[in-house]
Amino acid sequence: MNTLIKQTIFVLIAIVIMSVPLFAQIEKPTEPTIIKGDTLYVFPTYGGEAFDALNKWIDYGFGLDDAANDTSVKIFKLARNETYKVSHEISTTRHLHIVAEKPNLENAPPLVIGATDLNNEFPNSLITNMGSLTLKNIYFCGADIEAPVMGEGALVTFCFEVKADSVALVVDGCYFEWFGRSGGKNFGLYNDITYTNNLGMNCLGFKAKPGVGGMFVAGVKCKGRIIKNNTSINNGAWSLSCGGRKDIQYGPGFIDHNTIINQVRYPFYGTMWTNDVVSNNIIYNANAWGEEEEYKHGQDPDAMTWGHINIDTLTAYPGLDSIYAALKGINISETEGNRKLEVLNNYYGWTDEILNYWDTVADSVDRGIWMNGRTQAMFDDDASYPLLIEEGTYSKEEYGTPQFAGEWKSESQMQDFITYLQDCVREGASGPLYYPYVPVEGMPQPNPAMTWPPALDLRVGNAALVGTDGKPVGDLNWYPEYAERWDMTGWGRITDVEKSNSAVPGSFSLDQNYPNPFNPTTTIAYKLAEPTLVNLSVFNTLGQQVEMLVNKLQSAGNYDIAWDASNMPSGVYFYKLETKSQVMTRKMMLIK
Repeated sequence: MNTLIKQTIFVLIAIVIMSVPLFAQIEKPTEPTIIKGDTLYVFPTYGGEAFDALNKWIDYGFGLDDAANDTSVKIFKLARNETYKVSHEISTTRHLHIVAEKPNLENAPPLVIGATDLNNEFPNSLITNMGSLTLKNIYFCGADIEAPVMGEGALVTFCFEVKADSVALVVDGCYFEWFGRSGGKNFGLYNDITYTNNLGMNCLGFKAKPGVGGMFVAGVKCKGRIIKNNTSINNGAWSLSCGGRKDIQYGPGFIDHNTIINQVRYPFYGTMWTNDVVSNNIIYNANAWGEEEEYKHGQDPDAMTWGHINIDTLTAYPGLDSIYAALKGINISETEGNRKLEVLNNYYGWTDEILNYWDTVADSVDRGIWMNGRTQAMFDDDASYPLLIEEGTYSKEEYGTPQFAGEWKSESQMQDFITYLQDCVREGASGPLYYPYVPVEGMPQPNPAMTWPPALDLRVGNAALVGTDGKPVGDLNWYPEYAERWDMTGWGRITDVEKSNSAVPGSFSLDQNYPNPFNPTTTIAYKLAEPTLVNLSVFNTLGQQVEMLVNKLQSAGNYDIAWDASNMPSGVYFYKLETKSQVMTRKMMLIK
């Protein structure tokens, strides 16, 4: 039997298995069934049992499909301040949407956590999906809530895995901690990725080679990647992996306003950038492991040390230039000149603790760098690579530290991190694993010690570190004034009272679009208190206007405008209502 047939049979078997509910012939829950439109409200128990309640609600909800009566459930809404124990992977072939209301100072996000059940079963991943996946405003933890000591029991390998092609992955406002390999990974091809406003900690790769793993791996051959306003602390390799080492991406990438601290390996894994913008990021203590000679030879065709930004010619791997030429409709001779990578206003540096550690291993380890010689040469060669641009880079040597507003490390915590680098990563020790960020008082921890909001404060005090948009570099969720305006999480720092006080006074209003998420049409409603010139437009996350819906004088009253996004790619969009005296903006999500 040839390899192709074997692979086809394997995929068909996998689809059949994943199409069967894990809890066959599931009974109706004893808890109330609350369905509003296409949304099912999920209790933390099912039939009075806490183990795998979320799995069972999903099986039950998808089993209610009734096209004739339009009762199809598409969205599963979890309750804030509740805990959902997962002992078996949540697996579907459907478009799965797990969401919650945005957390605030009084209400923590729902906690979805691994749990060893009475049969001693524990999940390898919390979610494995063969369709589109949306996760919004959820706290995911890979530790075993049933362990006698939190963090010392089993660890979930992945929070989520997407194993389907040509689908959408949307992760927004989520918190990931203590996963054995990664907070999430896209295994599919030709997918649209939107990964925004997330916080990840301690995903250090304990269940793989130490140091392998990280907060999120976008995968390769993606149609598009938006990775914006995320914070990664104490993670393994590739915290926001968004490139490809031997593959190209099939669409643009936008990696903007992220904060990365204490990273074992590289912040962005890849050299085959083709149409990307990397801007306004903070990269502090990344590639803290350094680079060993042996690893360089297996990692890079030229045996070069990898920096934070790496790029290589398409001819480094046979066939990539032909693939890219066909994708762009150009001649092979034009491929390199068509590649675009803009690296703008990023900050990088290492603390004294890491620099001193490198001194102790200088005989065998190269220090971390911003760019290697090949990468810098390609950026400098404007004739061959006119679209490779690096501007506004801030180094610690020249600009000093970020001057974070809150304490993010102590001497003992950094020593634990360095001990992890030496014992667990470099020497492969099998002894106790280190959780390098030992929480200070008030730091978020998995239930029952979980506190909300996170006690970290990563606002940048160094006024010189300004992004291309005039805002501070790094994750803007640490600034409530920005988070509120752009509908970001604000990491729980925005109260409901603050929101209502900041509302535009009078009868001028812009409602949330309905439905949301949507495919492909949605309705936008707004109210005008007086006659005025009105502009209602839709923008993508790059700030580009994609459609003007209204641009004319309108009288006072209520208005409903439909938007058909059939020709738009999946992802996050903003719609802005502007008059002569007032402006309001809201966010919406298109999922195809």
